[in-house]
Amino acid sequence: LGLSSACAVAAPQPFEPELRDEIEQYLSDTKQEYGIAGYSIAILHNGETRYSGTAGYASIELAADVNDDTVFQVFSVSKLFTIVTLMQLVEAGLVDLDAPLAQYVHGLPDTWQEVTVRQAMSHSSGLPEYYNWPQKTPETAAEALEVAFAAPMEFERGTKTKYNQTNYLLLKQVIEHVTGNTLEDEVQARMIQAHGLAQTQYAGEFEVVHRRAVMY
Repeated sequence: LGLSSACAVAAPQPFEPELRDEIEQYLSDTKQEYGIAGYSIAILHNGETRYSGTAGYASIELAADVNDDTVFQVFSVSKLFTIVTLMQLVEAGLVDLDAPLAQYVHGLPDTWQEVTVRQAMSHSSGLPEYYNWPQKTPETAAEALEVAFAAPMEFERGTKTKYNQTNYLLLKQVIEHVTGNTLEDEVQARMIQAHGLAQTQYAGEFEVVHRRAVMY
C-alpha cells in the first residue's frame, strides 16, 4: 500500500518564542546532520496545533520549496491502514486471525502453508523478504512474490520477529480476496473518505502525484 499526504494544518496557537526557537534550532541541526532535503512538520498538544513549519526543498533539482501543500509519501505508516481494514474484517467475521494465509491466498509455496494471518501481521511469519535495497523494487505483486517464492524461509514461524514487506503484501491479498475489492478501494472508502482525509491519497512510488516531494 502506498499513501501520500500533505501536512497542511489549522493556524497554530504558538508556543512561547523561546520554545519555538529551540524547536527550530533542533530541526535545523537535524536537517544538517542527516542531509534532509526538506520537511513539513506540525506539533499538536491536546488536539491543538501549537507549531507548524516547512523548510528545504521538495525537489532539489527544480529548486522547488516545501510548502503547506507539498505531498509526502508516508511509506510504512500505510501498514496501519492495512491493519485497521483487516481488523474491521475480523470484527465482521470475514477473517480469522489464526487461519493460515493459504486459506485466503492461493498458490503459496508448501513451506508457507501454515503461516497464519496473525503471524504475518506481527512480522513473526519467517517469510522471506521481497524488498532488497538497493536492488530495484518490484513494480507488481506478481514480481514481488516471484522474488519471495525463490527464497528460503528466514526462520521457523512464530519463533522470532523480523520486519518485512512480504507479510503485508499477503495481507493486502487477504483483504482483496475477502472483499472482492482492491485494497485501494477499501482504504479509500473505510478511512480516507469516511474520515475526511482530504489531502491523503493512495499512490505507490511509481505513480505521478501532483505536488509530491521527491524521495532522496
